Amino acid sequence: MFLLTVCRALRSHDVRFALVGGYAVSLHGATRGTLDVDIILPFEEIFFIRANEALNSIGLTSRIPVSGRDVYLNREHYLNEKNMAAWGFINGNNPGEVVDIVLTTDLNCTETINIQFRGENLPLVSRTALIEMKKNSARPQDLSDVAALLRLTA
Repeated sequence: MFLLTVCRALRSHDVRFALVGGYAVSLHGATRGTLDVDIILPFEEIFFIRANEALNSIGLTSRIPVSGRDVYLNREHYLNEKNMAAWGFINGNNPGEVVDIVLTTDLNCTETINIQFRGENLPLVSRTALIEMKKNSARPQDLSDVAALLRLTA
């Protein structure tokens, strides 16, 4: 399973991360179909470098020709000037394998939990933090996810 492959690669490169996006919504218990894996990192240069290496190690390449160091050093520029909220990776041999590193949320400032999935411990943002992230995004799919997550807490 692609999700577990990504998580294993990140762990093997000592990357601190947490799942966000559609997989996090599903792992919290709301029905949601998704293909891409969305993660957040600490806003520390080493984790951007290691994440780049980890994703490259499983055949994923950055959608834009930049390094982890470049993204870390220019994150604000990408966010504010390029409107790039995520740094995307794709497998050129299997375009369904996509990972997005969200650039708007610092793992160091975000509440996380760990859950068991298929015998593995996976880090993901807490339900409360995920709801806030998705409210702030305000995209239609994210607002739909918020409604689904809120139904779980009602």
